[in-house]
Amino acid sequence: MLKHLPATIKIKFGKDNMTEYPGVLALLGELRRHGLMEFFDEALPQRVSNHSYKPSEHVCTYFFSRLSGGYNLEDTLRISTDETLHELIGVKGLPKPNTIGEW
Repeated sequence: MLKHLPATIKIKFGKDNMTEYPGVLALLGELRRHGLMEFFDEALPQRVSNHSYKPSEHVCTYFFSRLSGGYNLEDTLRISTDETLHELIGVKGLPKPNTIGEW
């Protein structure tokens, strides 16, 4: 589940890991602020399996990819393998392209 982010995000420089996708944090904040995460989870079909992602996680992975210059489903692989981004948005992982395609 994507955890709640504060209304403002503080950026600091240091030796911590970095992500090349900081813009997705702003998009995620807006999606949450407008209740779209819950809307996606309620309105879109949930896939039933042992390792199911929520519909909002499928949609957001694709949105994040498009926001960062991705053109097709395969481009979501860059987002879904960025461990620093996962840590920032509070998930253990994001769906890979084949998982999104099957959903």
